[in-house]
Amino acid sequence: MSNEFDFSDLSVREIKNVKVGAKSYTLREASADAACRYRNAIFGSTKLGDNGKPVSMEGIADAEPLLLSFCLVDDETGNQVSVKTVLTWPSRVVEPLVKKLKEISDLGDADPVRDALKAALSREDSPLTLDQFKSFIAKLPEADKVLGPIVRMMRSEETAKNSPSDSTASSA
Repeated sequence: MSNEFDFSDLSVREIKNVKVGAKSYTLREASADAACRYRNAIFGSTKLGDNGKPVSMEGIADAEPLLLSFCLVDDETGNQVSVKTVLTWPSRVVEPLVKKLKEISDLGDADPVRDALKAALSREDSPLTLDQFKSFIAKLPEADKVLGPIVRMMRSEETAKNSPSDSTASSA
């Protein structure tokens, strides 16, 4: 019988030779410190009203690029990549790296950014409805770059809602 609490192997999981542009990086699993800072960035962006309910979530989209910056190392210099650098990359680069990082770090399938935003916007006392927020975000020129995960989540939910279910789809 194996012991699920045997952590004798403390070697860091990593993916070497991650190419972004002309540079090479190593993606390392999140340390407890990086995971805490990531979660603190999420919870710190949530402002509560007098009634203890969320009233705003400023900066929540910065949490994942921040996590990635803690865990991505420039192979040439050995330094962590700055969050400023991560934010200059296209979302199509950042998103798969964050997904893989969460996987190798056992940060789970839950997406606290998406879940917190959806929960706040779905509240009866929310100053915005989810549809109003979607409409607002769609008008922002930087939406895909800064809010990529949220925009994609909303688009995928809209697509799923508007597509026929498996039981009604015809077979090819």
